[in-house]
Amino acid sequence: MMRFPSKPRADMSREQGMFGMINPALSSNKNDQMGTMISKMASKNSKIKVVVEQTTQITVGNSFAAAWGDGFAVSASLSSQPPL
Repeated sequence: MMRFPSKPRADMSREQGMFGMINPALSSNKNDQMGTMISKMASKNSKIKVVVEQTTQITVGNSFAAAWGDGFAVSASLSSQPPL
């Protein structure tokens, strides 16, 4: 079984992530974190809520996987997107 650290290291913010992509910047501002945004979206949209609940069930017992991405900076993620 693959073991993950109990919490991500601060220096992991731009390293290759668990899915082979480069992790976006992390945010210490709770209002700019992906986890907060997803929670707000799930409270307003039943389809998103179902996906969040399924993800929670799938990641039970692996706190690192459950929290992966929660601290990603939404503002950095949005600003790094190519123009439409």
